Amino acid sequence: TLSIESIARAQNFDGSFPCDDNHLRLIVGADRLSKARELPPTLKQLGAGSNAQDATKKLIWATMITFVCLQKKFGTEKDSWEMLVEKAKEYIEKELIDLGLEESIVAKTVNELESVASALF
Repeated sequence: TLSIESIARAQNFDGSFPCDDNHLRLIVGADRLSKARELPPTLKQLGAGSNAQDATKKLIWATMITFVCLQKKFGTEKDSWEMLVEKAKEYIEKELIDLGLEESIVAKTVNELESVASALF
């Protein structure tokens, strides 16, 4: 079942969240799973497209979806999840830079991804 605790247990040491179907299904529900698997164009176009980079993009996207889920579904319990989101956001920002995004547009890109992820809820 979806809870702050189940989400916290899923978070990886680096701040990311898993991009497997079980995790995404828990976060967005079975009916939105295929939509949640689709990388937004903003993310898809980054990097050279190697397998490692594609895997990183999937982790970034799953992390963003989870981060938005916490905000949308557990908004009144912010004290319980604030550190999870902070760590997730740091992971996303670091990986976007590693994929070649200029630091000056990282915040804008994170906001765009957050907006796209919000549409899943």
